[in-house]
Amino acid sequence: MLSKEVHALTRIGEKGEPLSPEDVCSKYSNQCGAIVRDNVEITFKDWKKVKPAKKNTCWTELKSKFSFPEGTDEEVAKDFALKTMGKLWRN
Repeated sequence: MLSKEVHALTRIGEKGEPLSPEDVCSKYSNQCGAIVRDNVEITFKDWKKVKPAKKNTCWTELKSKFSFPEGTDEEVAKDFALKTMGKLWRN
């Protein structure tokens, strides 16, 4: 279920992974799964074949649910988020 509130991440790792606070990090993963299931059809056989526009929609929606610390490299955070979504999508 998608959250209606915005959660604040206070620390992001080098690879774009959320590091703190711990309770928000678990919500991050849960929201990645919910967002990707809502936006990408399960009929695709391979995450790599999902159109970039769909992936960008997922990223935009995730950004509306989380605030990232100032100075976060958005491309690194986006890459990590989309990899996470790709793993959670078929599960």
